[in-house]
Amino acid sequence: INLMLAISLGLLLIIMAILIKSQRTKNRLYRNIVKQNTEVLEREEVWKNQCPEEETDSPVKSEDEKKNALFTKLCLLMEKKHLYRNEKLQREQMASLLNTNHTYLTNIIAEKTGMNFPQFVNSYRIHEAVRILSDISKADYPLKQLCFDIGFSSLSTFYKAFQENVGMSPSTYRKSARSMDKT
Repeated sequence: INLMLAISLGLLLIIMAILIKSQRTKNRLYRNIVKQNTEVLEREEVWKNQCPEEETDSPVKSEDEKKNALFTKLCLLMEKKHLYRNEKLQREQMASLLNTNHTYLTNIIAEKTGMNFPQFVNSYRIHEAVRILSDISKADYPLKQLCFDIGFSSLSTFYKAFQENVGMSPSTYRKSARSMDKT
């Protein structure tokens, strides 16, 4: 009986050591994700300061220049007007704002980003969520409110998109960001 207890205790200690090591590794990975996103946000601020506030209507010659101009205009609308916050945003609406058709717009988004229209819009939403969740002054911002404020129509869609894009849930990201700010 003593031998069985000793073996059981030994196995229990080994399992606990493995779990602790696994948790530490996971926390380290989460901190790295938060750190990378923080660095991206900082670089983006520098980049935004270097970009023009408005797109220019210079005469466009080639098809590539037309595509680049349209994509630039699309990105400026998303970044400056925050169109992604509209949960009912459709590609037809966006195409109309850009004076093009939705198929051409979809093709340009796919060509430039490798994403379809909903993925493209959600990338802006997730980026905004990361920015807000990284901001310690907004630590009490309810996740449900955040979800709707950035344009998602459901909490489950927000969580799924955030998990796919960032690699962890929004609440885990917030906890990791808070713990990094304390150190």
